Amino acid sequence: VAYEKTEQQMRAGETPDSINLEYFYLLKSCDVRLQRHLVQYIQSEKICESTNEQIDYDIVGEILDDIDDLEEDRAESVYNGNRLLYCIEKQDFEAIKKYEEYLSRQQIKYEGADSFGITELIISTREKLGSISLNQ
Repeated sequence: VAYEKTEQQMRAGETPDSINLEYFYLLKSCDVRLQRHLVQYIQSEKICESTNEQIDYDIVGEILDDIDDLEEDRAESVYNGNRLLYCIEKQDFEAIKKYEEYLSRQQIKYEGADSFGITELIISTREKLGSISLNQ
């Protein structure tokens, strides 16, 4: 419901970059958490919650998806929630810098304490983000 509300706000004129980066991707990744919980429930018949590390992994994964989908999303005629694409097309360098800052904080947070593979995902995402040409 929260992500649906966010999409409705954007269709009504609110821009994706006006929504906090981490909150935006937390909402965007809610389907991933729901799937994880359903699988865990089916396997154990216990209600479960995602760990902070899993939530961070989901958020970084959604950012990576937006990076990987830049060309595809550029070709689409409908808005599909690619916050990064919006920032690139607007040439909003401050908003794009926030992606690097967020990923850098996450990498520092998990250095030496990674039990979920998040560090590798963060490094890969940072590399791809760094390779984006903003004059596309």
